[in-house]
Amino acid sequence: MDNKWIGELDALVAVRDGFPSPEIAAQVAATMVTGPVSRQPWPGDMESWASRALSQQGPGTFTVGLQTRWALVCHGVYLGDAARAAAAHLISVRG
Repeated sequence: MDNKWIGELDALVAVRDGFPSPEIAAQVAATMVTGPVSRQPWPGDMESWASRALSQQGPGTFTVGLQTRWALVCHGVYLGDAARAAAAHLISVRG
């Protein structure tokens, strides 16, 4: 995900909050977690997007949960925040 599109999607969601289906909402939210992990790893709205992705869990969204949780673990590791990485790992084991 290009840095430009991260900002564009944030701006669009601020104006119009809604997606055609819960599955699309979950996938978009998961992408807004995984994209910034490698492109913009500094703290931003990642926690909000992660919460959104994980709250949309249901049939057809299993991989979205895995993708989101893995991105949160990586984010903690990249930032050198072992507690954050461990917390995200525990969510993935228990969730």
